Amino acid sequence: MVIERLVAHPRLSYVAGLEAGRPAVHVWDGDLRELAFLGADAAPYLEDDWGDDRRRREPPLAWHPDEPRLLTTIGGAVLQWTPAGVAARDAPPGLPADPASDLAFGPGGRTMLASVPGHDRCDVVDLESGALGTGPGWDTGVALHPAGELFATLRSDQGATLVVFGRVEGTTARLLRRALIIEVDGYTAPVFAPDGRHFAVRGNAYEHTLDAFEFPSLRRVLHLSLGSWDDGWSLSNIAFTPDSERLLIGTPDGTVLNLGDGERPVFASPVTALAVTGAGDIVIAGAGGELVTVAVPPPPPADPATVRAFLASTGDLPEDPDSLDEEFELTDGERTWGPGDLETVTEASAQDPAWLQIQARMNTLRADAAD
Repeated sequence: MVIERLVAHPRLSYVAGLEAGRPAVHVWDGDLRELAFLGADAAPYLEDDWGDDRRRREPPLAWHPDEPRLLTTIGGAVLQWTPAGVAARDAPPGLPADPASDLAFGPGGRTMLASVPGHDRCDVVDLESGALGTGPGWDTGVALHPAGELFATLRSDQGATLVVFGRVEGTTARLLRRALIIEVDGYTAPVFAPDGRHFAVRGNAYEHTLDAFEFPSLRRVLHLSLGSWDDGWSLSNIAFTPDSERLLIGTPDGTVLNLGDGERPVFASPVTALAVTGAGDIVIAGAGGELVTVAVPPPPPADPATVRAFLASTGDLPEDPDSLDEEFELTDGERTWGPGDLETVTEASAQDPAWLQIQARMNTLRADAAD
């Protein structure tokens, strides 16, 4: 059994792992004692399931931000694990029996968010009252800020991807104006450091990259090209150390790089997944079916001042989804553009991102046509 994705609980000593060959999910504690096996009868993935995009057919793995509770979807059913066992939950209205459906807990854990790729909206369900609301859709996972109140997710397009931030008020999810724009598409969900002062993004559809950004400034502090798609890199191979000082990177050579502090051999086979629980357990999976854990001191609580600073620097986007992309205040980690600024850009160099070069060319063509 090979685990291709690990998702750790942000506060407690639990980790969920997704099998490589089928939509089956295991739940372990920090000592790697198996607590649950969801999808034990799941059929293997078919070669033509969602074409070559494996990530779109994988079940979501969503931990409650505080409680020992995991949500996933297998075979069109919404399943919930708690220490009391596994139970089925009612799917939110409008969520089809679709392996591409994505689930997440909202900040604070009172709401469940459900989105389907290609839809302009998500459902927001109050888990206590059952009340239903809506919000803008997303396409690639949700990461909750460790201090609460805020989530990050992706709105992807072939030319560029937006890392967007949002909040939930009652049963309404709202995106915020400030967003990050990154090259092309094919990224995984953002990963926050335990202290909430940095986050990283892995991708993309053309090469294996790793970018890290400060929060709340969104300034880019790291860009690495790890290698091509033929080099065997996992997309679930990064995690911040519990002290938030460094990034861990699992490699195809079976080592774990500790950026700024060398590397450590772990397996003879490639590292397929890596995660760090909120209790300080570093969990590593290998292509030979290996699974190991290393206990380190747990992280201190994240400072909510980082979230308050971000919220103070921005505001909500309009509720009309047709106007969203025109209203963002964008940064690429170095430069910023206000709402509508990119519509006037007509010059870009070969050193600029491809999306900016295309934008400048399209604006020039439109201006020439108008003349």
